[in-house]
Order: sequence, then C-alpha cells, then structure tokens
Amino acid sequence: MNENTHPRPVLIYRGVGGVFSPRRRQTEHATRLVASRFLRVLCASAVAPATPCLPSWCRIGSAVAYDKAATDRLAPGRRELVGRNLSHYRITAALGAGGMGEVYRATDTKLGREVALKVLPAEMARDPQRLARFQREARVVAALNHPHIVTIFSVEEADSVNFLTMELVEGQSLDRLIPPNGLPVERIVTIAGALAGALAAAHDKGIVHRDLKPANVMVTSEGRVKVLDFGLAKEAQGDSLADETMTSAGRTQPGIVMGTPAYMSPEQVAGRPLDHRTDIFSLGVVLHEMATGRRPFAGTSSAELGSAILRDTAPSVTDVRPDLPNDLARIIRRCMEKDPHRRVQTARDVTNEFRVLADATRTPSSGRQW
Repeated sequence: MNENTHPRPVLIYRGVGGVFSPRRRQTEHATRLVASRFLRVLCASAVAPATPCLPSWCRIGSAVAYDKAATDRLAPGRRELVGRNLSHYRITAALGAGGMGEVYRATDTKLGREVALKVLPAEMARDPQRLARFQREARVVAALNHPHIVTIFSVEEADSVNFLTMELVEGQSLDRLIPPNGLPVERIVTIAGALAGALAAAHDKGIVHRDLKPANVMVTSEGRVKVLDFGLAKEAQGDSLADETMTSAGRTQPGIVMGTPAYMSPEQVAGRPLDHRTDIFSLGVVLHEMATGRRPFAGTSSAELGSAILRDTAPSVTDVRPDLPNDLARIIRRCMEKDPHRRVQTARDVTNEFRVLADATRTPSSGRQW
C-alpha cells in the first residue's frame, strides 16, 4: 500500500529527550517546535476497532455482528456487557474500543430501534468534574440538529455504568471508500458540500470539531454523509482551545496536542490557540485526499509530518489529476492556507463554493444533498 494513501500513524511519540536523535533535533527549527509541542498524540490507530471498517470511538459500520476480537479488547470488567441490559437497552454486539471508551450495538427496547451505545472509561466516570464536563459537552453536541451530523440521543447512567446513546449509522467510512487515484469529481463535490455544511452547523453553535478526517465520516448505502466523533469537540466560547488536549488514555490534560496528526492545522500542530478555522484546514486535507487518493503532507515520523504541515506547500490536486476542475483546486488550496487569516474564513463560505461547483459539474442524474 502506498505510504501516502492510508498509512497507520504512530500511536504515541514523546518529546525531546525520548525518541528524537541528536541528529534529527538539529535538522530544522520547525521539527524542534513540533517535537517540543507533541508530548503525546492521540492518533487514528490509538483506537482498536472491532473490524477494519470501524474508525475512532463511534464509527458504526454496516452488517456489524458480534466479534470475539472486539470483545477481547474491552476492559475486563466490561466484557460481560454483551448480552446484558443497561436500563432499557439490550446490548447485542461489541463494535469497538479505545481511549475514549467502548462502543456497542444495542436495541432500545422502549422505542424498538437500534442505537450505538458508548460506555465511558471508568476513570472518567469516577472523576465528578470530568464526568460533569463530559455531560455538559455532550449536551452541547446533542443540540446539533443537522442531517450530516450523527445524532446523540441521551447521556445516561445505569448499574453504575455511565454511557451515551447515539444514532447507529449503517454504511462505510470515507477512508474505506477513497480509491488510490481519488474519487470521481461529482462525488467529491457532493461529499465535500455535505462535510462543509455539517461543519458550518457546528460552528454556528460555537462548536469546533478538531479531529475531522475520513475515518470520522460515514457514507450510508443511500449516499448520505454523516460526520462522527465529536469526542474531541469543544465550545469555541469556552476555555482556550489550546488549553484542552487529549492523551492516549482519553484524559484531557494541558500541554498535550489533541487530534490526528495528518489532518491537523499548522496552529494545532504548534499548540497555538484554535478557532473554527482549524476545522477548515482539516477539511482541505480531507478534500485533497478525496481528490488524489493521498494525503498532502507526509513524513516518516509524526515529528516530520508535523514539520511538513508547518513548512511545506501541498501540491495542487490538478497536478496529480489534470481532469479535476481548477475551481476545486482553488477551494482546496484556500482551505489549506497556513495562515488562518488567509484561509477561507467560514465553513459556510466553503459550502457556498461547492454549491456553485455542484451546479457546474452536475449531470441530469446527480443532485445535491446539502
């Protein structure tokens, strides 16, 4: 598999004095900056999915059945949840496990519907302040009402187990759908417009996602797009986004960068204060990958990758695929401007750009879904 398509990222790497050799520390100022900022990084593969189609903490694939391997990854005290009831939810399958908790498929016996049930890590549940904060942030995300954002139904507690319930999305993750040479232009435009619309809805509520990537996007069998995993999201009006970070154990601590390195904005890599424009950069990276089948920035380590994000200019998608519209290349390039002030300023602007592009590229059999 091409290293630039979907390589497995490094789980954790330590700062200066741990992993980086003296020779590498002398290479560039940018690399030293990344090394000093990135004490630990939560990466995509830090989550152990139940199947290859399950990303992050709440990706739900189609035709998911009970998987012994998934159950084996669960905390010992949680393995017996499959087959049990929590309140009126009958747990039928283990879907995935990671630092942010374990995810199960369950049946809501009151309403007769299938849901995804996420059990919080025990250490979070035992800390009253962290539990209260999680519940507060979950309520904010639950207030989002948009066809392209997965719906959180409730935050509950039963039998001393804290969990939330959410929409069960049947489909495939975007990272499984992107071919080596990229998607057809009409599909790029359709998915891109839906993603931009979802971010615009979140940003309008003051919520920044901070971990947008193909693994956190589901496409249903009907072609509907759903953005998942607002587990790293935060209210932009709250405490400084730069002060809230995530370790591989799922704990928020200062001084640790949160997110997935390949999709981070330069300001996120450098540990600077963030606002909604960090999501726009991440969107640009996702769009580049959809268009070309490869990520715009590469490195043999997370430090080199971070340095590339800070320093390198991404190649134009039309250099890789001359068949793509110049307007698409322009939108992607503007989304990935290093300086947030030079970037497209709002996700709503990106949505409008793709509305125009959709009209220009649409065939009689195609249509918009945002």
